[in-house]
Amino acid sequence: MNVTIEQRVAMESSHHLLAHLKQFSVTLLSTAGTENQNGWEIFSGTLVRVGSRVLVATASHALDDPNPGHYRVLADRPSHKDNWVKLIRVGRTETGGPDVGFLEIDPQTLTLLPKKSPCPLTRLHVRRDTSENRLVSLVGAPFALADTVSSSQGKILAAQSMFYSTYTVPFDDVKISEPQPPLDKNIDILLEYPAEAAETIRLDTHAQFPLPHPHGMSGGAIWDQNFEPQLWSPESAILVGIQCAWFEDSRYLRAVQIVHWLRLLHKAYQDLRPLLDKTYSGCLRKV
Repeated sequence: MNVTIEQRVAMESSHHLLAHLKQFSVTLLSTAGTENQNGWEIFSGTLVRVGSRVLVATASHALDDPNPGHYRVLADRPSHKDNWVKLIRVGRTETGGPDVGFLEIDPQTLTLLPKKSPCPLTRLHVRRDTSENRLVSLVGAPFALADTVSSSQGKILAAQSMFYSTYTVPFDDVKISEPQPPLDKNIDILLEYPAEAAETIRLDTHAQFPLPHPHGMSGGAIWDQNFEPQLWSPESAILVGIQCAWFEDSRYLRAVQIVHWLRLLHKAYQDLRPLLDKTYSGCLRKV
């Protein structure tokens, strides 16, 4: 197999890139206000600092409950600690809009997640062409990889992040029967998600690796590995999208371009508009 320079860098640096991106990634629970964990839903998100606020970028469809107290930040392995940060606001797009939403965290409680830190706003890029052949990484927490473990508070769930690298798919190559909502090059990013273990490998061991069911990955970040800088490092990766759905029959993951999440913030937070306008040259005001 011929390996490109960027593929070789990706293989050799996958462990370092995962460790870097994992600090921004969180796993979330929707509890519906019940203590019965059997009814809880798991989904993914990314910590982002915007001005003085700490937000979790995620998918709108996972935030159908408007009560911020009904969501939890789930612990990563190996700590198994169920530290609940305080969530103070829920925001999501209206029905029919791009599938993006946010949770706002009380920054005073962020210390309860000692291994996590918010991604700086400058790592979110809105002008990257993601329509074809960009090497990207999805970071999320499939439900299939979560465990139930014992703690001083009883049985809890412990999450495990997954780091999946692939290329974005040209829209002209996609064959999806009647996607809902219809695909839009100005909104969507598409990734292949193969069913057969022979089609995917672990980048660190080169061994075949069967991908788990993606349930729970919704809200996970799409990071462009961004090989344009002459001297690449994990800090070169840029956040370009939020995973929101998948087409099981055709094995494609669907994501929303990050500009739509930023537009949601622009609408929701008047105090953040000057910073967002300065950072993105006013392009967030476009509809």
